[in-house]
Amino acid sequence: MDNQIKPTRDKLFSLSLALLACSIAYFAYSLLSISQQIPSILVQVSNINEQIDRTVEKVEPLLVLVTPILNEVGEIRQLVPPALKEVAAVRATLPSILERVDKLHNQVENLQKSLPEMLNTVNDISENIIPLIPEVLGEVEKTRNEIPTYLTRVENIVANSKTISEEAGKGAVTGFFKGIIATPFVLIKGTEERIRSSLTNEKMLTDEDFDLVAKAVGELLHSDQIETMPWENTKSGNEGQVMLVNSYQSEGRDCRTLELSFKGKDGSEDSVNKDVCQNSEGKWEAVE
Repeated sequence: MDNQIKPTRDKLFSLSLALLACSIAYFAYSLLSISQQIPSILVQVSNINEQIDRTVEKVEPLLVLVTPILNEVGEIRQLVPPALKEVAAVRATLPSILERVDKLHNQVENLQKSLPEMLNTVNDISENIIPLIPEVLGEVEKTRNEIPTYLTRVENIVANSKTISEEAGKGAVTGFFKGIIATPFVLIKGTEERIRSSLTNEKMLTDEDFDLVAKAVGELLHSDQIETMPWENTKSGNEGQVMLVNSYQSEGRDCRTLELSFKGKDGSEDSVNKDVCQNSEGKWEAVE
C-alpha cells in the first residue's frame, strides 16, 4: 500500500517544488519590476516634497493673516446684535410709516379729485380779472397823466413855503402844525360859525375844542395812512374825532369828505360833514 502511494506523493512533491519555483521566479520578476520603478517613484516623491515646501511657504503668510481675520470676525459678531435690534426697531416703525403713506396717498387722491374744481375756480377768477385789466391800465395811465399836476403843486408849495411859515408864525397854527402849515386851522376857523350853526347845541364846543379839531384835521389831511383822528379836551370835557368818509376829484382837484364827530361832557353827541379840496398851491379849502 505504501509502495503504491509513494510514487504519487513524489509526483505531488515535485509539482509543489515546481510551483514554488515558479512563484519564486514571479516574485523575483515583480521585485525586478518594482526595483526598476523605484527611481521614478523617488523622483515623484522629491517633486511632491518640493511642492509641499512651496505650499508651506505660501501657507505661512496666510497663517499670519488668520489671527486678524478672526479678530475682525469677532468684532463683526459683536455688531450683529445691535444691528438686529435696529432691524427690529425699523420693522416696528414700518406700520406707522405705511399708515402715513396711505394717508398721503389718500390726500393725493383727494387733491386729484379736487383739481378740476380748483381749475374751474382759477378759470372763473381769470375770467373776472382779465376784463378789469384794461380799466386798471386806464387808471394807471390816468395817474401818470396827473403826476405832472402833482409835481406842479409840490413846486408851488416849496415856492410858497416861506409865506406859509410866516403865516404859521402869526399864530395861524398851533400844536403839531405850528410853524409848518396854516391851512387846516384857517380852514376850520373860517367855517367855525357854520359848524356851530349845524349842531343841535351851538354852545357845545369851545374855542379850544375847535383848535383841537383843527389839529386833528391837519394830521388827517397830511397822512395817507390815517383814516380816523380822535381829539379830546380835558378842560372842557368834550371829545370827538375826524373821520375820512370819501376821497374824490373835482375839477382836477383832490377832494375829501370829512365827518366831524363831537361828544359833549354831558354825553350828548352830534356830527357834521365838510368837503375840502386842494387848490393849485397845495392848500386845503372848504367847499361850500
